[in-house]
This record gives sequence, C-alpha cells and structure tokens, in this order.
Amino acid sequence: PRLTEQQEHDVQTLRDVMDLPRDPVVEALKRCRWNQAEAMEWLFANPPGAALAETPPADAPLSPALGLSPDKVAKVMHITNLGFSREQALQQLETDDWDLQRATNHLIDGG
Repeated sequence: PRLTEQQEHDVQTLRDVMDLPRDPVVEALKRCRWNQAEAMEWLFANPPGAALAETPPADAPLSPALGLSPDKVAKVMHITNLGFSREQALQQLETDDWDLQRATNHLIDGG
C-alpha cells in the first residue's frame, strides 16, 4: 500500500537524520507503528545489513552512518523537525556542546 503524506515525511526525516536507505527506515517505522523514536531505537539495535537483535544492547550502539548516539540523533531529529537541515543541526549542536535548548535558540535567533 501507498504511504500517507505524513508517513512519507516520517520516512524522509529518519533517512535525513540517520543517513540510511529508504527500505530499512520504512521497515523500522512499520514495525514500530510509525513511532519515530521507537523506529530510531530499533534501527540502532538493528542496523541495515546486520543480524537482527531482539532487544537493543544496554550501551546503545553508535549509529553506523553518523557515529552518533541515539540521544544525539534524537537532538538532530528535533532540530530538523523545526525545518533546519541536518548539517545546520549537527554544526550548531557541536558548537553548543550538544545542548539542545542552546543550539535551538541559536538557530532560531539566526546564529
């Protein structure tokens, strides 16, 4: 079946933030009933091309694509959901020592 506009947006958001191909992202979102946060966690535990894990490891692995922890990916996703690019989000978060509130304020205030 065809994806709704919102589902397509969710797929694109996760693809942009996690730098992953479309098919694994769609699969993760479907498995997690279109909950982006759960799908992100599932993708960390089950990176494309790896054997499937039933539960994520206690010390959540880094994203193979970006080298970021799930917490950092969630921060990038939060900022990209506000309309900023992944590159803008990453740069500002790194500048602001991964402080989400400060990075968001700097981006909204224009730098």
